[in-house]
Amino acid sequence: MEATTAVDWLQLWCDFSRFFKRGGLGADLSVEQSRKSPNYQWNRMEVKTRTFSEVWDVSRNNIVLFTVMVKPYSSVIAKTGGLVKVKNEVLYKRQAVDLIDTFLRENSIYFKSVSRIDLCADFETFANGERPPVVLEKIMRNDYWKIGKSKFFAHGSDLDSAGVKKIHSDKGDYYVIHNHFDVIGYSDEENRFSYICWGSRMSEVRTYLYDKTRELKEVHMKRYIVQQWQANGLGKTDTHVWRLEFSLKAPQFEIVSQDTGVVFNDDWRAYLNTEYRNSIIMALADKYFDIRKNTGQARKDREVHIPMLTLPTEQAMVLRFEPTPDNTRAMKIFLRKMDAVNSEVRNARRTFYAMMQQCKREYAENTGLVGWALEHGIDLSQDSKYNDDKLPLYETEEDI
Repeated sequence: MEATTAVDWLQLWCDFSRFFKRGGLGADLSVEQSRKSPNYQWNRMEVKTRTFSEVWDVSRNNIVLFTVMVKPYSSVIAKTGGLVKVKNEVLYKRQAVDLIDTFLRENSIYFKSVSRIDLCADFETFANGERPPVVLEKIMRNDYWKIGKSKFFAHGSDLDSAGVKKIHSDKGDYYVIHNHFDVIGYSDEENRFSYICWGSRMSEVRTYLYDKTRELKEVHMKRYIVQQWQANGLGKTDTHVWRLEFSLKAPQFEIVSQDTGVVFNDDWRAYLNTEYRNSIIMALADKYFDIRKNTGQARKDREVHIPMLTLPTEQAMVLRFEPTPDNTRAMKIFLRKMDAVNSEVRNARRTFYAMMQQCKREYAENTGLVGWALEHGIDLSQDSKYNDDKLPLYETEEDI
């Protein structure tokens, strides 16, 4: 049975200059007085993020379709820059492209780049005939290897072995192993393991494999996802549907068709086209979900490749174009380390945090890495401007 694919998260970096324009560029950054289309209702939320001071839910016919984040705190971000996050349900509608395009056009909001996108494939069985929990358990036993470096976190009731630390909590006991990926497990046969993730929050690409049926039942039921499954022959029995998902932050690579040489660019519309999306997902799976059989060779990349995913599409591959050496690598590493240190001491010493924030901003400005830092999730905001505000503060735009 073939998988069905979807875009599960779409967040766009946009230029709001014409949206705000009122007697000259930047003269008035009031959303209330901006050039909003009368076809939409704007409702300011009683929340904010670390980067933006205003968060708005935008509705049409009393149905929320978008969340807009504007008015950045930091002076290094353009005053008229902002984010448009498309509501999850919209992404599963056939008219998703028209809904997004119409909203941007009618409100004079100009798309600049994709800030974050999650692409997923849902299926009951892998292309090699194995069920996902079986494959996941083989990965845990090292019968299968995933190519690539990543971190490991394990959680389950049957992992009491050497090197495993048992943790007690109000929600029950769990076990932690430091290795190469995240796992959440259950003790029954079929669903002993139900979730695995490669990559950290700072990673350019995070790869997830998890039991989507269980998530919908235990966390939040989304009828439109189940309806999409049923329309494609999934979820009609008691067999659980699993999801392979790739979360991309400000994609900096290019994906090119091996058949035609066509490059899938950063246009958000391409991701909502099924044929293009399938090509992109297959290319991502080939690079970030490369599973090999462990026969004992020293080099994992020389082991036999196991086909995991099959989608009706042309062949594509992930390419990285680096015409000149990256002379800023050491600077980027230093900026990441400053950001990591600041996150660790944030709750302990507020004055130190404020000084580090200023240091990061000035270092990014002096090295010309402001754009790179923002694209890679490094916080350059001026925390002092909103530290004493009583409004709820979200850690990242992803939490909205």
